[in-house]
Amino acid sequence: MIRLKELFTSLATGEFSNISLQRDRSGQINESEYAKVLSHINLGLIELCKRFNFLEEELILHVDPSVSTYYIRPDRMALLENITTESYIEKPPDHSGDINIVEIKAIFDEDGYALRINDRHATPCILHSSTDTLRITGLEAPQKLSIVFQSHPPRIDLSDAFDPDNHTIPLPETVIEPLLYYVASRVYKPMGANNSTANADKSAGYQQQYELACQKITTFGLDIENSDCPDTFTERGWV
Repeated sequence: MIRLKELFTSLATGEFSNISLQRDRSGQINESEYAKVLSHINLGLIELCKRFNFLEEELILHVDPSVSTYYIRPDRMALLENITTESYIEKPPDHSGDINIVEIKAIFDEDGYALRINDRHATPCILHSSTDTLRITGLEAPQKLSIVFQSHPPRIDLSDAFDPDNHTIPLPETVIEPLLYYVASRVYKPMGANNSTANADKSAGYQQQYELACQKITTFGLDIENSDCPDTFTERGWV
């Protein structure tokens, strides 16, 4: 887990040490600049989670022969006792309600068998038509399917009571180095004719360091690829 406060400190004392985003000699980001920095951090987290399988989640989808299109979205979630043909994603009592899909990795049936996706000859026929949409046909009876998907952390929003010391990012510390470089490359990126060549060079340099840090993650296998591991259907059974 990464504490946002530590990320801010790393930026203030490193990549931002010579610009106005950090307080003079304090080693902290100016509070007036939180929104700008957070926007870059949020984008960086999404980019890293698109590139690497750092975070996987699972949802239980209640499918019915009378329904063919399923949207994997928060407004389709319901507690088990409230499941319908319109609210068909089972929401655990302690779930935040966020669904941040990057890519659906696998789908398992109630017996723990992986089902084929985008095979029109398979039964059931499961077509992954868009990032958060499934089309399922060929069912003879209602079933529960496990949807395993690559995800990204919830967006970090700025509120009146915002305190970076109280925020954690549920990703391994291996993302810190490329994330710092990604944020710096965007901060220094020229936005108009008045931007200096020096800033453009810094942006390009940080972008190159970002790519090298990502290559390091790949080389040392520091992301995860585990969607083919035994899933909770076979590990826990049904409640």
